[in-house]
Amino acid sequence: MTELGERALQREIDDNRRSERRLIPQALLALLIVAGIVFVRQVYFL
Repeated sequence: MTELGERALQREIDDNRRSERRLIPQALLALLIVAGIVFVRQVYFL
């Protein structure tokens, strides 16, 4: 593989690593939103 190809591949790997690190906070935020919806639904629609 050429040096240019290796650099492009490494850049793509780094980009993927950054986006994967954001998945955990996004998943936690989604869980909080769902828990909030379930809580409100249980409190107001007994």
